[in-house]
Amino acid sequence: MSNPQQHEQDHLHEKDDEREYHISSSPLLPIDKVNECKLYWRNLMQSSSSNSLLQNASYFRQHPEYAIGDYLGFPSYYHAEAFYNYCPDKLDTLNVWSFLQKTDQFTSEIKQFKEKIMKMSILELIDMAEKDNAKKLAELTSNVQEVYYKYIPAILIHGRYTPQNAAYLLYHWLNYVDQKMQELKNDEYESLVFAKSMLIQKLKRALVWRTYCDGKLEDFLQSDEQKDPQLIASWMKDSFKPLIGFPKVKLEVVNKILTEAEVPALDEKVDLKSLSDYYVLLNRLESLCGVNEHSVVSYRERKRSSSKKDDNNYYYYGPKKHNTLTAVYKGLNHKERKEKLHKSLHHFRKYNRVLLVAGKLRGRLSRFFDAYVTGLCARIDKSGMITQTFSPEYYLFENDIKTLVSEDSKFDILTVLFGCMAVSEFSVRKAFTIESQMQGGLDELLSYLLTLMRGREEQTKWEIVGSVFPVEDIMNRMNEETKSCLLAQFLSIQIPIAKFLESQWLKGVDKCTQKDMMVPRRGTTEINTSGWNAASGAWNNAIRFIRAISKSMGQEAPLIMKCMKLTAADQMRWAQMAGKEEPDDVPVFKKLTLEKHITPWGIVLETVKATKEDIISACKECNVDPKKWLGYAQERSTESKIHQDMICGCVVPNVASVQMLLKSLGAFGYKPQPHEQQQQ
Repeated sequence: MSNPQQHEQDHLHEKDDEREYHISSSPLLPIDKVNECKLYWRNLMQSSSSNSLLQNASYFRQHPEYAIGDYLGFPSYYHAEAFYNYCPDKLDTLNVWSFLQKTDQFTSEIKQFKEKIMKMSILELIDMAEKDNAKKLAELTSNVQEVYYKYIPAILIHGRYTPQNAAYLLYHWLNYVDQKMQELKNDEYESLVFAKSMLIQKLKRALVWRTYCDGKLEDFLQSDEQKDPQLIASWMKDSFKPLIGFPKVKLEVVNKILTEAEVPALDEKVDLKSLSDYYVLLNRLESLCGVNEHSVVSYRERKRSSSKKDDNNYYYYGPKKHNTLTAVYKGLNHKERKEKLHKSLHHFRKYNRVLLVAGKLRGRLSRFFDAYVTGLCARIDKSGMITQTFSPEYYLFENDIKTLVSEDSKFDILTVLFGCMAVSEFSVRKAFTIESQMQGGLDELLSYLLTLMRGREEQTKWEIVGSVFPVEDIMNRMNEETKSCLLAQFLSIQIPIAKFLESQWLKGVDKCTQKDMMVPRRGTTEINTSGWNAASGAWNNAIRFIRAISKSMGQEAPLIMKCMKLTAADQMRWAQMAGKEEPDDVPVFKKLTLEKHITPWGIVLETVKATKEDIISACKECNVDPKKWLGYAQERSTESKIHQDMICGCVVPNVASVQMLLKSLGAFGYKPQPHEQQQQ
C-alpha cells in the first residue's frame, strides 16, 4: 500500500502545478483575486461543514446502529472523521488517514479532545456537526472578505463544480449582491432596488431547492418550507486542466528586426492576443527570411534552466518542463538573399540571427500547440465559448447602484445564474456505462431560469446565453453583430482543432477507426487519446453552435461533418456482452473516412473535396437518418439530481481518505504506480 504521507506531499505539489498553469491561462481575469476566492470555497467545501456524517445524518438518526464499526481504534469512521474535522490542530495534514498516523505528535489538548469524541454517540456527533454547520453558515454572511463573494461567478464559469455546489455558491453570491444594493440604494432607484431584491429572494429559493433536488422545483417554490442550502463535500478537481500561457516573445528584438526590414512593428497588447496572432508573427518572420514550415530540416533541443528545489527535491514552481525546441531551417545562400530579401538581411550574420528568432518561435509553438488546443477543447466540448465571452463586466460592479439595476448595464443576475449553472450542468463527469449520455439538456432549474429570461427580453444578455446553449430560439434573440462575432469565434477555432485531429489521425487514429473507434492499448501508440476525445467533443459542439447561428442569420451553415470519439476497449466488450449494437454513427464515419477518404478536418483545411450529398449518401448506405449528421441542436430536458464524485466513471464515497487510497492504488485513470508495475 502506498505511503499516505508521500501522497499528501504529492497532493500539495499538485496544487502548485495547478496554480502555475492557471495564473498564465486567462489574461482577462483578475487571476490573484479569483484564485483567492476559489481557495476559500475549496477549503470550506472540504471542511467540517461538508463531512460525510452530515450527508447520511437523516439515515443514521433512524438507524444509529449501522454507523458503528471499529475504525483505527475509534467506534466508527465517523468518530475518526469528527476527531479530525473539529480538532483544534490538524498538524498540517490534509485528511483523516494522514492525521491519525501522527499520534506521536498529539498534544495534551488533542488527546483530551480525542477522549471526548470517543465517548460520544453517533447522534451526539450529528448534533455537533449540524451546530458547526450552522455556525459556519452564519460566519459566511459576516466578517468575511468581499473578494470571497465577488468572484464566485468567475470560479464557476472557469471551473468544474457539481450543479448542487454551484447553486450553493450562487446563493451566497446573491446574498452579497442584495446586501450591496441595500447599501447603495437612494430615493431615485428605491423602486428598482425593491423589485430586484424580490427577484433575488425568489431565485435564492430556487437555488436552495437545487442543493437538495427533493421533489419538484415548482412545488417547493409554492410551499412555505424554509431551508438553508446544503453544501456537499467534493474531492474532485474543481477546474479543468488549466490553459498554459502563450510563448514568451522578446518584443524589442522582434520589433528591431521588423523596423530594419521596413515593416510595421508589433504592439504586444494588440497584436499578440490569440494563437493565430502568434502564427501570423511566425509567418512574417519566416517570410522575411524566405523560409516556411517545409524549410525545417530538424528541431534542436535546448535545456531549460533548472528551477529551485526544496529539501525533498520537489519543484516549487510546477511540474518538470520539457526542453524547448528550436527549428533549424534550410536557409538561403548569399546570392538568393540578395535577390529575394530585404537589404537588412543580406549579411549572413544578421540573416542567421533572424532565422534563430523565427526558429525559436516555431519550436516553442510546436511544443505549445497540442497542450493549448486540447486544454481549450476541454472547455468548448462542455460549455461552448462562454469561458471566452464571459468577461468581468458581466458580473463585476463598482460601488454604483446604477450598474446593479440599470437595463443599460451588462450586469444581469439571471444571465449570470444561467451561465454558471449551465457550465456546471454540462460539465458533470460522465458515468462508465454503455447507455447513451447526451449533454446539453436543461434541468428543472435551468428551464426555470430560461423561462424567466424569456420574460425579460431586454435585460437578458443573450450573447452570454447563446455562447453556452446552441439552440435557434436563443440565437434569434441576439443582434446580428453579436451573432457574426460569435460565429467567427467558432469558425476560427476549427482550424487549430482540425490540425490537431489530422496529426492524431496520422499517428494511428485511422487504425483505431478500422476497429470501430477502440482505444489502443497503453504503450503501443503515440496517440493522445484523451486529447483526441476532447478535440472531437469540442469539434462536434462547435458544429451545433455554427449551424444554429447560421440558421438564425438566414444562411446555410458551412459544411462541417462531425468527428467520432474513441471508446475504451472494456466498454466496447461490455456492450457486446449485453447485446448492444454499435452506435449508428460509427459505420457512417468509417465509410466517409476510410472508404471515401472524406475527413472532418480535411473539409475545413480544404485538403479534400466533399458535398452534403456525400454525407447523405454515406448515411443512406448505412441506414442512418442524415439528420443525425446534418441536423440542428434541439432544446432538451434532463433529470435534476445530486451528482456524486466519480473515479473512472464509477461513483465513489465523498470521503477524502477513500478517494486518496483509490487514486494511490492506480484507480484514477487506470495508471498503476511504479511500485505496482514492479510487483506485476
